[in-house]
Amino acid sequence: MIPAQRIIRTISEHWRVIEVIVERFAGLSFSLQDVQNLIARKEPEWPSDRVYKEAYKLVQMEIIIPQAKSSHLQLNQGVLEFAQYLLHEQQLGLAEEISLLIENLKRLADKLAASIRQDDYEDTRRYCRQMDDRVRKITKQFDANESAIYNIVENAKADLSNLSLDKRYRAVVEAFDEYIEPMLEMIDINGGVKQIFDEIEMILSNAIARIEHTGVMANEKEILIQLRSRILEMYGMSLGNLRRCADILMPLREELRKNTLLTQQVAEVLAQFRKKGIEQTIAQHVVHLSSDVQKNSLGSANQLTAYMAELANYEEAQLEMPNVSDTQAQLPPSLPDFDVVIHQAKQQKNIKNMLTWLSDSYQDVAPDELLYLYQKLANADEMSISHSEQKETITLHDLTVNLHPYQAAPIANVTK
Repeated sequence: MIPAQRIIRTISEHWRVIEVIVERFAGLSFSLQDVQNLIARKEPEWPSDRVYKEAYKLVQMEIIIPQAKSSHLQLNQGVLEFAQYLLHEQQLGLAEEISLLIENLKRLADKLAASIRQDDYEDTRRYCRQMDDRVRKITKQFDANESAIYNIVENAKADLSNLSLDKRYRAVVEAFDEYIEPMLEMIDINGGVKQIFDEIEMILSNAIARIEHTGVMANEKEILIQLRSRILEMYGMSLGNLRRCADILMPLREELRKNTLLTQQVAEVLAQFRKKGIEQTIAQHVVHLSSDVQKNSLGSANQLTAYMAELANYEEAQLEMPNVSDTQAQLPPSLPDFDVVIHQAKQQKNIKNMLTWLSDSYQDVAPDELLYLYQKLANADEMSISHSEQKETITLHDLTVNLHPYQAAPIANVTK
């Protein structure tokens, strides 16, 4: 049997090599040449024969052991777990493992209660030691799983490969589905594990009370008190551990959920593009911010500014709209009656520039109101409208307009 001191000394001498082996070959096989390369990289001044001796020394100390029916090597499982614990590189365990340990803790508590009733000193101490060992294993498993989840999240965030988000975050989703959710159900206040802890606490409390009442096995009282405190502390620690793990995993899981939903929606939109075309697909979802008349109307900068200001200060309100037949259009006081305007326009045989004619005919009307009359005349059924081929610049008070003006003629003239 190899002395423990020699094994510890060898691990200390080659700890940097063991770190790399844990990082690269955890759970995988490797060759003796791989170990020699790592040692040579760490100690480049060593000759090749010394490098070989140091590599073979790891095999002699059983820090590295050969695989069954193979020439390849693997790290000793005990050394691997010890190194992973120190490096916080643990692998995520199963929720069922912790559940089995907790159930075994309950069976030991029942045996402990029976031994106390029989005043059996040896069995009482033996079961206390076994229960303490189970508590330490459960605590160690919770700590290892928290470190494993932290490593999973860090690896997922640091992955800069071209893989999809679903593949890069697959380990995150599996950790949440296979460990966090089952553990949360077990540790829940209404779950079976909470009842087991309550029963164990009751057994230990009754045993302590019996010792205080009878005075038998007084030396074991302190052991039972410490064991009960450690079990209660373990339950609180497990809740905090799972809460931290869930807080670490939840943002990435939510990010993946949103990404998946967005991908589905984008795929649906692309399918609609292929079937209906881009214009027909987008036209169904365009936000209508103006009426049909406004979309075809000519407005000034002041009108657009006022319109955008109304949009910025828009507040939704429920209003009862009046019937169109019961109301009359309210025109600004300075705006002339449109029937009079169209009557005067019909008196003209041909209007080569309708905006200039309006400006000359109604010099006291504001530019915005002139533009309103100009657009309304253009849409009137009584007039025949056409665009001028030449672009003109027209000045309306302090407003300058560049456009191809409308030319107008009454319908009757066109018919003749």
